Amino acid sequence: MDDSTSEDETSGNTHQPADGAGTDAPASYHALLKAAITHFARKGFDGTRIEAVAREADYHKSLVYRHFGDKEGLFKAALRQKLDERIRMLPESPLVLADVMYNYFSETLKDRDYIRMIIGEALCHDANAVIDEDWRYEYYRKHTELVEHAQDQGNLPDSIEPDFLMLMITSIILFPAALPQVAKMLTGYSPDSEEFQQRWRSAVKGLEDALRLSITADSASS
Repeated sequence: MDDSTSEDETSGNTHQPADGAGTDAPASYHALLKAAITHFARKGFDGTRIEAVAREADYHKSLVYRHFGDKEGLFKAALRQKLDERIRMLPESPLVLADVMYNYFSETLKDRDYIRMIIGEALCHDANAVIDEDWRYEYYRKHTELVEHAQDQGNLPDSIEPDFLMLMITSIILFPAALPQVAKMLTGYSPDSEEFQQRWRSAVKGLEDALRLSITADSASS
């Protein structure tokens, strides 16, 4: 383990904000953050120990406090990194619901640390005391605004409030990765299998078509 703090002392770092990782962040910051994501995903917030994170990253635990302040600050930084990775998947072009749902589903299967982190958080914390709530609210607001815009363009039905429609879409995307055993029992296939993923793509396309038909039906009856 590297007990030296010279890398950070010479750069003048004290406590970086949770979103302070960048090209100028020292190697210890990134190593500790990577280890923290692994531990939070495996053990949840309560089960994660700063000493264990530092040991896996091969740095002294004092650098955790120097970079992140405390365990909650470390969790904020870890979760923000995972959410930043996901926000990059938001389409710049008009929303094609089936494509967005399938892409998010595929990325969640490839990297389940995000879903494990938020499930672990849900098991340990009251929903009324969300860690880093303001920042995360803005993250989800961007998604809801995308849905609202699609409703305004006539691509999604406006009979469902955009925030609840986004909640429904998110639930469908995350469920197979969050509860793969249930997905297998319901469909007969593991979510990791090619068969499931082919049927999943067809299913979300069918959902999009059904939503579009509901828009047409509403327009015809009005």
